[in-house]
Amino acid sequence: MTVDDRLEIRITGEEKAALGQRAKAEGIPVSTLMRRGIRAVLQRPGRLEAQDAGAIVALCRRVNSLAARLDTIGANSDEIRALQRDLAQAHADGRSLLER
Repeated sequence: MTVDDRLEIRITGEEKAALGQRAKAEGIPVSTLMRRGIRAVLQRPGRLEAQDAGAIVALCRRVNSLAARLDTIGANSDEIRALQRDLAQAHADGRSLLER
């Protein structure tokens, strides 16, 4: 199968209604919702939207703050574990932004 400019799919009326409701709830076209779904299945990063810019800036600041903490902490294992948790959360937040 090759896909050129258009892709036609057959879905049930129930699936179409569910797509329409979800797209309406998110304030996006059904085509955008479907592209997001295709990217998710293919495990490809999603395209960032303009409204994500603020969240990206905040995430960058969090990561920079965490990196600065690395310079100030000593050998205290509690601080290191807390920093590891914070970095893991920042990483998860970054993935979440990319999946939008």
